[in-house]
Amino acid sequence: MINLKRRQDRRERMLRALHEQEIDCQLVEAVDGKAMNTSQVEALGIQMLPGYQDPYHGRPLTKGELGCFLSHYNIWKEVSVWGEGAWPRSPGSPHRFGGAQGPRRDCGPHAAA
Repeated sequence: MINLKRRQDRRERMLRALHEQEIDCQLVEAVDGKAMNTSQVEALGIQMLPGYQDPYHGRPLTKGELGCFLSHYNIWKEVSVWGEGAWPRSPGSPHRFGGAQGPRRDCGPHAAA
């Protein structure tokens, strides 16, 4: 589960919901796009497409949307090095991914709190 560090309320609500459904998860701290400045974005090599407008809202990408994308992108990069054996093989298999390194942890029984 990806979650912003500053949104503890959402984290606890989602952990309770996942626990009630007996779903194990890994907790990943989200990239907080609102906390990023222009130089941090540039240091990542990110360049916005000139004149890009969101097709639904007619505006440029927001910092929150950038953080959301980067959060998922970081996970995609990590998963790409795990290899095929790290993925669950059937709908009944446990959703645990081997080989993970970094800021992940089991959500565990504290989710029921």
